[in-house]
Amino acid sequence: EDKKVEAVVLAADGLRAGFAQTEELRQAIEALRAADKEVYAHADSMTMSNFALLGGATRVSVVPTGNLWLMGLYGESPYVPGLFDKIGVKPDFLTCGEYKSAAEMFMRTGPSPEADQMQNWLLDSIYATQVKLIAEGRKVAADKAREWIDGGPYSAEKAKQLGMIDAVEHRQELEAMLRTKFGEKTKFDTKYAKKAGPDIDFSSPFGVMKFYAEL
Repeated sequence: EDKKVEAVVLAADGLRAGFAQTEELRQAIEALRAADKEVYAHADSMTMSNFALLGGATRVSVVPTGNLWLMGLYGESPYVPGLFDKIGVKPDFLTCGEYKSAAEMFMRTGPSPEADQMQNWLLDSIYATQVKLIAEGRKVAADKAREWIDGGPYSAEKAKQLGMIDAVEHRQELEAMLRTKFGEKTKFDTKYAKKAGPDIDFSSPFGVMKFYAEL
């Protein structure tokens, strides 16, 4: 709602967001765009989850040396009875119900059918959500999003050719483009809405004591 803010830039260097965080941040991007704020995303490289998040921006760009690591999902579960046999440990667990699989890593050499079913259900659900976010963000069909994932990884140039991103550029080029679009006096406020830190008076010990009291 701040009229002084004309656009938001997401400089996503080393971005690590969980699947739930990705969905929440996408909602925030959508709220910005609904308020007529353009959102510009720029990254050194992207994982599939990063692409699902940043793909919701108005414009997405990657540095020339960057890559898009769209390679699907991967998961694994450890099973340690073989190790226990070597060191003379005998696990002793009680479980209740077919889908109570927490003890399986200690008792089995592989997943039970029920645990296998649930792990695949979870990964399928996460994958479907990622496909949906990518497709909606880049305004393509879900089949196209799955095709992108199946064909990964990509160089930045290849991704641009396929319509996955909008530009291949360095951060300085993005800033120059934004100054051309919004005016040379454009200010990039990297501390927007952050509260100022406490003002410490070092001229007396009481100033330091006040600082600790505020903490």
